[in-house]
Amino acid sequence: KSMDDTKRNFGIDLFKIIAAFMIVCLHTMTQGGIIANLKDLTVKGEIFWLLETVFYVGVNCFAVISGYLGLNSSHKYSTLISLWLQVVFWSVVFNAGQIAVVIIRGGVPDYLGLVKSFFPILSQENWYFSAYFVMFFFTPLFDYLINTLNRKEIKKILLISVMLFCVIETISHDTVFAVNGGYSWVWLSVLYLFGAYYKKYAPFENISGGKALLGFVVCMLLTYASRLVIALATNIYFGEVRLATKFITYTSPFMLLGALCLLHFFKNIHLSERLQPSVRLITSLTFGVYIIHTCNVVYRNVLRNLFIWVAEYNIVVAILMFFACALAVFSICAILDWGRILLFRFIKIDKLTNSVGAKIENVFKYTHKGE
Repeated sequence: KSMDDTKRNFGIDLFKIIAAFMIVCLHTMTQGGIIANLKDLTVKGEIFWLLETVFYVGVNCFAVISGYLGLNSSHKYSTLISLWLQVVFWSVVFNAGQIAVVIIRGGVPDYLGLVKSFFPILSQENWYFSAYFVMFFFTPLFDYLINTLNRKEIKKILLISVMLFCVIETISHDTVFAVNGGYSWVWLSVLYLFGAYYKKYAPFENISGGKALLGFVVCMLLTYASRLVIALATNIYFGEVRLATKFITYTSPFMLLGALCLLHFFKNIHLSERLQPSVRLITSLTFGVYIIHTCNVVYRNVLRNLFIWVAEYNIVVAILMFFACALAVFSICAILDWGRILLFRFIKIDKLTNSVGAKIENVFKYTHKGE
């Protein structure tokens, strides 16, 4: 057993896997066309809406984990470059594949998408990575704040963040403070700070994992209850369901608290040594799973309405088929990214990223010395 494995929290690794699967489930349900083909205020429709509410917390979980693991880490540029190359690789592969299919079918290919795939940040190929890319450069500052300010000052910053970016953002009709409903580096930064704060001060230390899980369930039920109440009220008043998803958003206070409850729950899970290698392997594939199935070509052309047929079955079969489809998407993406990892190892991409990252860090060190 390596020294890294001794220090590693495999409960957090398992949390990453669950968060990634939640996101896949969410997109299977929404982009896959299931939820859009179910009627509101029916048993089957509302059960799927409850499931969607639960899965919506997945992105927040990823960002909170970034803060938990990121506090006091080295924040190497090689890591960011490695993630950037991963995004570029899959974007190029799928855009090139789409062009090949169009040519084979005798159509006129659009090469603009292939060109844009080499510039994932500028072309906004993936909102999460674009937001993370910006946030990455501020993480040393966030760590400095967490380690320098006293606990009372940090709690004040977090409370103000909740008021501005959770409460006001959630209840307002339009996005404010450039948070864009949570689809921004600002919101990821807030989640990073919460994860880092949890890492340093362990505010839930006296709460058992079971109670934390119960807290998550309560947060999700309250969020879903808001949807159900709004749906019932608008259906009575307008004759149709309106604004029912108002509080099912990344910036919802309950979504934030739910992510923190899950962080506390999984942090305290201890896996047997027999399971650790498998968990470690799957964890290394989670970012790839996310990037592959949300790549524009896949998300818009493959996943779109791919699982409409699930909505036709009775509730029990529909739920089983839904999870089977989500698991299939997760597995296929994981296998594909495992192949990419082997390819990158073969061509020694890590040496390139480490070299470029080191040069960038040296530039900043040189600039700092010159002041």
